Amino acid sequence: MSCKYFDEQMEMLEKFCNIDCPARYEKGIEQSVEIVKEMLNKFDVDVSIRYNEGLGSNIVARIKPDNPNGKIIVSAHMDTFVGFKVGDINKNPFRVEGEWAYGVGISDCKSGLVSSIYSVRIMQELNMLPNKEIVMIYNCDEEIGSPTAKVIFEEECKDADMAFVFEPSRDNNGIIVQRKGIGIYNINIKGIPAHGAIGWKKGRSASKELVKQINRLYDYSDYENIIYDAGSLSSTPSISEGANARIVASIQSDKGFEMFKQHLKDITEGIPFVDGCTISVKVEALHPAMDRNEKNIAIYEIVKKAGKIMGVDYPEQLSPGSGDACLIALHECPTVDGMGPYMEDIHTLNERLKISSLKERTILFALTLGILDQNS
Repeated sequence: MSCKYFDEQMEMLEKFCNIDCPARYEKGIEQSVEIVKEMLNKFDVDVSIRYNEGLGSNIVARIKPDNPNGKIIVSAHMDTFVGFKVGDINKNPFRVEGEWAYGVGISDCKSGLVSSIYSVRIMQELNMLPNKEIVMIYNCDEEIGSPTAKVIFEEECKDADMAFVFEPSRDNNGIIVQRKGIGIYNINIKGIPAHGAIGWKKGRSASKELVKQINRLYDYSDYENIIYDAGSLSSTPSISEGANARIVASIQSDKGFEMFKQHLKDITEGIPFVDGCTISVKVEALHPAMDRNEKNIAIYEIVKKAGKIMGVDYPEQLSPGSGDACLIALHECPTVDGMGPYMEDIHTLNERLKISSLKERTILFALTLGILDQNS
């Protein structure tokens, strides 16, 4: 049946790729919402729309049997890379060249939307869905840390048995069982300005305080749990009144997540190195790491079993980047990621999708749904 819908799936992808929908571009996101609704309206599913001013809407679609034996989360996002600009769809228009289909956001994450929806639709039409509640969460803000979707993940994932996230597959065509986390914040220092030569005793240098704070963060880096870097440094001249920097932490483990929170507390509640300086921090994004654990591996083994039915061996995979899978796993929901079709060059104007993987990954998740009751 996946063959029956393949042309339709490609049509949906073309529609998606004809829309500029970078994160924070509400107009484009809402146009994408309409395409997702169009796909969902073709089968029996309850659809809820949650609008967020300035960002666009999140979609929660639900299939709930009378007496469900568990709950499944399906996740993908409608926004494209925040660095894309309105008009970029003309620089990488939808087109097919050999075994590849091109388009802005075609892999991250438009093909994940399409493949996940059609997998569920196909299995419902075959009357082969598992006896479980299925909640499909399609958010508008993954590329900026999912500030509005976090609430939905908390609501839906805390009592879920498993989650399948449809970020694109990559490298060895594996299934992601582990992801690194990320923490990003802006640190702002306010000092007491003075002339650098004749007023240095009166002044309190914001730049000096910032340098000491950054050096402490570098000292905190242990390369097993957390790694810090600083960028976008700026300050006022002479004995500076103001200085700021953007701090990025690569969170390697659950321990690293706890370390990040403690280090942030050290900055915001601790005593400044330079007497007279004050410090403020604005957190931009915080995703814990998704550790490789027994629960995630148990879900991976089900997907792997489905792959063997297809004659394909899907290896375990680690992703050094963060994503919504980390936010879902935070609620102790067993999670696998990279369920979407195969990508190349995401976040660039050469982004493309391996066409055969659209059908392959649709079949993979359909089969996974079909065997879930055997593994309950």
